[in-house]
Amino acid sequence: MHEIGTAFFHEELHCSRRIGATIETVICCIIAILCALSCGAYKGLSIAGRTLLDFCDFLTAQILMPVGALATCLLIGWFVPKRIVRDEFTNRGTTWVKVYGIFLFIVRFVCPVCLIAVFLHQAGVV
Repeated sequence: MHEIGTAFFHEELHCSRRIGATIETVICCIIAILCALSCGAYKGLSIAGRTLLDFCDFLTAQILMPVGALATCLLIGWFVPKRIVRDEFTNRGTTWVKVYGIFLFIVRFVCPVCLIAVFLHQAGVV
C-alpha cells in the first residue's frame, strides 16, 4: 500500500522515488500517531462520533473495501475486453482452464449482488 502513494509522488508530482517514499512515510506516521492518540491521550479526537482509529477502520472495512470490490467486479466483468481477462485467467494461454466461463458468470452476476447485499447490510438497510 505504501507503493501507491510513493508512485503517485514520483509519477504525478515528479519527485524522486526517495523523496516520494519519505513524504508517504511521514504522512502514514502522522495518521498512525493521531489514530493511536485518539484511543488514549486524546479521546476527544473523533470524527462522526468515533475515535479516529475507529473511523479509519470503518471507512476502509465497511465502505472502501466493498465499493472497491464491486468496482473491480464491474470493470473486469463488463468493461475489460474478454480476451484480456481470459489471457490473465489462463496465464496468457499457458494453462488451460475449463472454468473460465463459470468465473466470468460469477464475476459479472453473483459477486456484484453479494457485494451489494454486504454493503447494504453493513449500512443497516438490510
